[in-house]
Amino acid sequence: MYGDEGGEWKREFGIDPRRGEAVTVEVVPEHVTGAWQVVLVPAAGSAGG
Repeated sequence: MYGDEGGEWKREFGIDPRRGEAVTVEVVPEHVTGAWQVVLVPAAGSAGG
């Protein structure tokens, strides 16, 4: 999921993070074999920190 511009996080996960708020992300793989990775990147047009 890329950013939360349209409120997707609130609808999908019931969370409503604010810009600059610290969050914890936990990744639990399911039905995954072989190598995999998680990449977190800023949403397009977002200002850092």
